[in-house]
Amino acid sequence: MHPAGTPRTTVVVVTWQGRAHLGDCLDALGRQTRPHRILVVDNASTDGTREVLAEHPSTPVVLRTATNLGYAGALAAALRQVHTPFVAWLNDDAVPEPDWLAELERALDENPSAAAATATLIAPNGSVQSSGVRLTDQGYGFDRDTEPPEPAEAESSAAPRTGRRAEADASAVSAATTESAATAMSATVPSATVPSESGVSVEAAPVVGAPTGVGATPAEGRRAAPTAVVDGAASVNAGDGSRDEPVRRGPTAASTSTDASPAEQATAGPEVFGLCGGAALLRTPVLRAIGGVPARFFCYYEDTDTAWRLRLAGHDVIWARHARVLHHHGVSTRPGSARFHRWNERNRLLMLLRCAPGEVAVRELLRFAAITVLLPLRGRRGQVVPNTPNFRVGLRAGVIAEVLGRLPAVLLDRHRIGRRSRVSRQFVWRRWSGR
Repeated sequence: MHPAGTPRTTVVVVTWQGRAHLGDCLDALGRQTRPHRILVVDNASTDGTREVLAEHPSTPVVLRTATNLGYAGALAAALRQVHTPFVAWLNDDAVPEPDWLAELERALDENPSAAAATATLIAPNGSVQSSGVRLTDQGYGFDRDTEPPEPAEAESSAAPRTGRRAEADASAVSAATTESAATAMSATVPSATVPSESGVSVEAAPVVGAPTGVGATPAEGRRAAPTAVVDGAASVNAGDGSRDEPVRRGPTAASTSTDASPAEQATAGPEVFGLCGGAALLRTPVLRAIGGVPARFFCYYEDTDTAWRLRLAGHDVIWARHARVLHHHGVSTRPGSARFHRWNERNRLLMLLRCAPGEVAVRELLRFAAITVLLPLRGRRGQVVPNTPNFRVGLRAGVIAEVLGRLPAVLLDRHRIGRRSRVSRQFVWRRWSGR
């Protein structure tokens, strides 16, 4: 048990060239109603992000990387510095509502079988971006609020996942539109440099991220950011497959207004396959026990890979319906770019080779290769080829080369994951794919 007022969560914020929007994220963390610690991983930013962090009243712990590690690499580096029972992942262009962290912690407290809780991500226009991740029958991870395409169209779509941030393309940086908000912190401690692993320097400030209780007051001259309001929760498909053990399932998605029934007001919504890495809470010891974060992914699918491994280890993932975050998607990446498609396709295949049943992983790798070989023939026959980067032969050949080059290490990962598993790969696939 932790004494009242002691932080149970370290909120990890990964940023790259985040000067324009990082302050809004940190301001929102300052308004949280639960005490917490803030750990910002600065992925070798050169745009003035360092100055924003140095001047912000929250005085977060800062890990500065010598090179851009990507979202996955930054999360992996941060995990070594987390000493709280929970770790939260939060995009730097996300603005959580004041009770976001309280709702996530409460969801895991009330569901001891769950090792992760995913939040509700809301777009600036009020629509729901994500309430968790579903697994398609081709092994793609899709936000449950995005209709996956028909199988023949899956690769041409490769819909961007809200929670996976590329942290890579400087030309993609755009200013967030949310106004700066106030921060009230319980302490300000001068930072000091602490040695770290992997060439990462840590500027440490042992700070409780928000005062105990509610009602942090705005700092002078700053205006509170608007709170995202959702009239209704997302429509979901939780799946009804059988399990080796009893299925613990929350209520179906329904209105989140104050007129909702007690069941509809429950903290946790339906059990979901996976978490959205843009705003989620995980149990730190469990995350370490399943092998941490796949740093070599760089970005994209690190959250879905984590969900696979949590499920193989026998843990649940739930949706904390009232943990809401306003999310400005695509601030530091370009969904649909060649890099986006390369990382998406590569990491999906790597994830399947690591976690999925062998026949599924081999089938998807062969299917990807077969489409690559047949694309020139389709073009010569005058057949329509989707005009997206993931249907360019050069990009696809590069993906295949990367996957094959990593195959020895990936197969070793697969062996280690299998040794930790309590549930079969086939069971997880049957239970969740295509639902």
